Amino acid sequence: MDKPIPASIDTRKELEVYFLQYALEAHGFSPKGLDGIMGSNTESAFKEAYRAHRSTEQESKQIPKHLGYAQEYVGINEVAGIGSNPTILGWIKKWFPWAKDDGEIAWCAIFVNEMLKLAGVKGTGKANAKSFLNWGTNVDDNPQKGDIVVFDRGKKGAWQGHVGLFVGLAGNGYIYVLGGNQSNGANIKKYSTNRLRGYRRA
Repeated sequence: MDKPIPASIDTRKELEVYFLQYALEAHGFSPKGLDGIMGSNTESAFKEAYRAHRSTEQESKQIPKHLGYAQEYVGINEVAGIGSNPTILGWIKKWFPWAKDDGEIAWCAIFVNEMLKLAGVKGTGKANAKSFLNWGTNVDDNPQKGDIVVFDRGKKGAWQGHVGLFVGLAGNGYIYVLGGNQSNGANIKKYSTNRLRGYRRA
């Protein structure tokens, strides 16, 4: 503001209002004047600043975009026998153009890569689950919703694996995972942490 705080101020409350008005102006919420009075303009500017702060705070607590996209596909399933789910087959054909059936390729890593791509995040560029063990940052100690979770599949330590998105703790050594190619569909299932290989975060 162009107008400075007066050299003489009658009360501490008036000084506090001046400081508040300066702060509001500095952060783009103009109280439309510097007068040391908590009038309607200053009240309105303060409320607007508070709403903006709360909105930013809430956005920071929202789930990651790739998890949000993945949730939209929960419930889609492969088509048994002749025919395929066009969405699932569409994802698979981006990676394996020769594919003709949604059940012939394990697509868990494809699903995670496609969800990351929708969110503007670069995936591994590979269709095998364990490629995610070298992706992002290791966060074994405090997984958050949307973290990538990688498991052994088949023999422990073998190259085969499964990958999905961490949703939450299920207790008794289990976690909830949202993923593709889980019982031939995209869903949320409970998985034991016995075969857990790691959590990764973008």
